[in-house]
Amino acid sequence: MSETIKAFAYGGIAGVGATLCVHPLDVIRVQMQISKEKSSLMSVSKRIIYSEGPRGLYAGLDAGVFRQLTYGLTRFGVYNILEDKCKATTGMPASFLQKIGFGCTAGAIGAVVGNPSEVCLVRMSADSKAPTAERRNYKHVANALVRVVSEEGSSALFRGLDSNIARCVLLNAAQLATFSQSKELFKQKFSMQEGIQLQFSASMLAGLAATIVTLPMDTTKSRIQNMKPDSRGVLPYKSALDCVLKTVSSEGIFTLWKGFFPFYIKLAPHTTISLIILDNLRASFK
Repeated sequence: MSETIKAFAYGGIAGVGATLCVHPLDVIRVQMQISKEKSSLMSVSKRIIYSEGPRGLYAGLDAGVFRQLTYGLTRFGVYNILEDKCKATTGMPASFLQKIGFGCTAGAIGAVVGNPSEVCLVRMSADSKAPTAERRNYKHVANALVRVVSEEGSSALFRGLDSNIARCVLLNAAQLATFSQSKELFKQKFSMQEGIQLQFSASMLAGLAATIVTLPMDTTKSRIQNMKPDSRGVLPYKSALDCVLKTVSSEGIFTLWKGFFPFYIKLAPHTTISLIILDNLRASFK
């Protein structure tokens, strides 16, 4: 198996493994983001379990796995290839600025590849919050893809692409670059050795950085991808910027960070699990 194929395969395995562990937090996060009412992690969790049962927390799990086999596989693969090629060319580890550039590139490419899965994931995660008569009731991710295209056109699969690219660029620049750089700093400053302790410490810091930087665009993306036209056929938001301006003017600027806690407690373990799996796969098969 070539190194390129390995890089993408490891990324897909790492992303899927982490998603299987933290998907319920993703469902809660999406429902908090699209809500225009005050909500909390506990209140949303109770409502989902009360109305749908525990399985409601796993709504759209197949879409989450599909997302990791498109977006996750691509972003990890591209980043690792760029970082490895840089080291092979110069004989030295990439600088922090270079890692940020690699993260931005990987995020942008991953966003384009994974946007259809993002649309399906957001809609399937949010469906139980809608009134019964307004639910989309997608049976599974394949059904969602087919119905989105047949009912709204193929362009709907790329709805919110601008905000998704911005989100993924910010996420990967913050998450992957911070993780890689933190490992080097912890080794130098605290004499930490390769292993779970080092990986865990670096990934938790990477998760916090990614949450702070990314959440506003993630909230914007979720609202755009979940929106429906009104009775006149007009969509509530024209663009990512329009969504941000309307959200801030009607609900306040901190609405952009709505769901910070579930986003972090989802992203932090997702970051930790996926990067530890990825790190160990690369080390084991190098």
